[in-house]
Amino acid sequence: MDNFIGRVRKVDSLLRLDSFKIVRVDTITEKIGRAVEDSIYSKELERIETELNNAMISKNKDSIEFLKYEIDYMRKEVDSLTALIKNADTTKKYGVIVTSLYELRKNDKSQKDTAYFFIDIKGNILNSSMIDAFIQRGYERVK
Repeated sequence: MDNFIGRVRKVDSLLRLDSFKIVRVDTITEKIGRAVEDSIYSKELERIETELNNAMISKNKDSIEFLKYEIDYMRKEVDSLTALIKNADTTKKYGVIVTSLYELRKNDKSQKDTAYFFIDIKGNILNSSMIDAFIQRGYERVK
């Protein structure tokens, strides 16, 4: 919850978390966990490719070189995860998926929504940018 509150505060200092409730916790296996990681990396790769296209349009040489490096790195990571998925254990515990219900409020408007936390066996949140997107979506509806 502290993690979530911190993310809400970063969006807008007037945005408030009225409620937060964990409604379900499910174990995920290594195969599912690796697939989640792969989708997160793939989404990030897509975002960086869009940035590269924009940098190429604006002819920003410094950004182009850096983003090409990032894309090469991310492609290797995605390829590695794809290989890991093929051989991943379908019984070994990888982590948990936490389903939460929350309500955001700004001034007189409120918005209820659901957020999913993918947490690995070490306690690391794997989908930070996705959680930020959930909060941003709710914020857009209450501002």
